[in-house]
Amino acid sequence: MRKLILLALLLCPALLAADIGDGFAAAAEISTPKQMSKMLGKAFAEAAKKVKPAVVYIETLSPVAPSAANPFDFFNDEFTRRFFNLPNRTDELAKAMGSGFIIAANGLLVTNAHVVKNAKTITVKLADGSEFSAAVVGDDEKNDVALLKIDAQNLPFLEFGDSDQIEVGEWVLAIGSPFGLTQTVTSGIVSAKGRNSTGISEYEDFIQTDAAINPGNSGGPLVNLDGEVVGLNTAIFSRTGGYMGIGFSIPSNAVGLIVKQLREHGEFTPGYFGAIVAERLDKIGLHIEQIIKDSPAEAAGLRIGDVILSVNDRPVNDIYNFNYVVSLAGAEAKFTVVFRRGERTQTCEVVLAGQQKANFYQDEVLGLTVRDLTSEDYIQHRLPLIKGVLVVDASPMALMLGIRPGTIISEINREPAVNTQRYRELIGAAKRRGATDFLLYDNGRLKRVQVRMR
Repeated sequence: MRKLILLALLLCPALLAADIGDGFAAAAEISTPKQMSKMLGKAFAEAAKKVKPAVVYIETLSPVAPSAANPFDFFNDEFTRRFFNLPNRTDELAKAMGSGFIIAANGLLVTNAHVVKNAKTITVKLADGSEFSAAVVGDDEKNDVALLKIDAQNLPFLEFGDSDQIEVGEWVLAIGSPFGLTQTVTSGIVSAKGRNSTGISEYEDFIQTDAAINPGNSGGPLVNLDGEVVGLNTAIFSRTGGYMGIGFSIPSNAVGLIVKQLREHGEFTPGYFGAIVAERLDKIGLHIEQIIKDSPAEAAGLRIGDVILSVNDRPVNDIYNFNYVVSLAGAEAKFTVVFRRGERTQTCEVVLAGQQKANFYQDEVLGLTVRDLTSEDYIQHRLPLIKGVLVVDASPMALMLGIRPGTIISEINREPAVNTQRYRELIGAAKRRGATDFLLYDNGRLKRVQVRMR
């Protein structure tokens, strides 16, 4: 209301000459619903006019996923393709589209990581119709952010606003290319903040909005009425695949931190704290259940049973938010931690490490892709301290055997599969032997699976 009154004062010079009390009274008199709607519409139009030149359309060509290329070709087998008269899936490319926005005059732009994932070619179309090939400077799949570069100069660009300051109920605009319809502007409000547990990405702290977001909007900006980016449009909640009034955007403060690392290092290294925490019934602080050996938390002197009350003067009582804050802070960030031990309140400084990078191995015997477990896995997924490798992709044959993504393979033929290197050795020996006994950890329980290998 304050903005509308000030706008009315600017639009009506006579009011400026009046007594301030009379001015506000007069402004209130002219602020009929129709006039206020017009002024709000003008505010939308001005924000859209400011933002649209820096919003781009992105088109990619990527290899067709095996299930999409042909449902019968489970093993990428030449005989199967000929028998069913199927095309070679490695020769097929699928076209996809998305949105993005320019953040620097020299052609740096931001989009979602999923928009450009596995893309062989990336074409960026600017608001003026000009087209450029784009290269990926870096991406972070866990947070679904990618930084691209096109060979252009003196481009219009957008500034990041402070997403912490945006409030539920505040007006926002979403701009992008839904269904390929470029430069589309939709309006709505911030419906909620801090949304997590949606399963969209590994780390979540979404802004929820009812501004219409549809397929093709991914990677476009969510902006306030000052034309500042407050979010990166990422996903929708839908039972039909179309707009149903619930969209999710990554807060601009998070995007800015990720982009800074992508810009400087070409990759984002999340921060690592090293403690498994649990929420308390009284919602005051987080209870430390486990300290990972040789972790930053252990080095700082924290112990099992301590209750973390605040981090950098911000109270903590939510696991997802705590893990998200740690992740975004990155390696070498310093956390001043206030915690309670027994009846005493104490303070310590935790210097975050970078999360470990996992090695991957593709097992062609069973059609599995596995990776090393990291310390962060134990924290993020609340795993017991079990050794093994994590299954990240599984063939139809492996799925029929009960080995699926998220399963931990702990032993092969009673030998510990402690990492991908040892897994490779053990699976090779098992193939020569002709039979394999797996010890798996799946959905909170251990189980054994016997596989005969020919």
